[in-house]
Amino acid sequence: MKNNTLLFLWLFIGCVSNAQVVSDRIGFINSTEVVPNSSFQIEGGYVQDNLDYSSTMVTNASQFMFRKSASDIHEFRIGYVHEPKIAEDIHNLSFLSLGVKLKVANYEKLKIASIATWGFDVRTLMDDRGPLYYLQLEVPAEYFITDRLSIQSELRFNHLFEQTDITIAVKKQIGSSISILPGMVNQFLLSKRGDNGERPEWAELSYASITVQGVIGSNFGLDMGVLYPILTGKDQYEPSGGIVIKGGITFLIKHEPWLKNKRNITEEIY
Repeated sequence: MKNNTLLFLWLFIGCVSNAQVVSDRIGFINSTEVVPNSSFQIEGGYVQDNLDYSSTMVTNASQFMFRKSASDIHEFRIGYVHEPKIAEDIHNLSFLSLGVKLKVANYEKLKIASIATWGFDVRTLMDDRGPLYYLQLEVPAEYFITDRLSIQSELRFNHLFEQTDITIAVKKQIGSSISILPGMVNQFLLSKRGDNGERPEWAELSYASITVQGVIGSNFGLDMGVLYPILTGKDQYEPSGGIVIKGGITFLIKHEPWLKNKRNITEEIY
């Protein structure tokens, strides 16, 4: 029994060892890479938000994300995230999201992707007014200074929360398995619509962030990140003493070898 277990683990690791895991959980910014072809990826974790003020989209990381490759340049995504509080009068929302990620540019030094997501609150599906939903567009980009040092940025817009985020980070690769991302998230929230000809007003919040990800082998990753408020716009909220802590795991499964082995099976003749 023990030998069979070891054989299974050896075969499983061998099947996934040709792919390299690249997580969208690491940091507070999405990667520009899609899941490798003939593979799928599972990402999950937990976010603890203790800020006095924040938005449900303060981080990019869902508590659960399933990503499936469709080609070398795009993937499909299914996510789930539970938000205990997104506003003073809106609590306990559970969002299920469907999305597509497309690799827009893939040059040697510059990589750009786009992510379109439609999410809805599963608890409002039977609501007479229809489900509460959001549309979100994200455009992550990465410029490589060297093979181990790059600058990442992302523009994110969410229509339900009337929010725009601009994120920038420096990614430093240490060895072959550890990445460190110090960065900053700048968030703009619509605080006043400006009805009846009035000028709309935006609340501006800025956060400093630091994240570390470690990759074990080529298919398993662990990440831990911290987000801390540092300043706000003029005549707006004072920075709170809270903090956001996130952590999670990423697991990449490359299933092409099973398909290849299946095709190579030949009928034995006795």
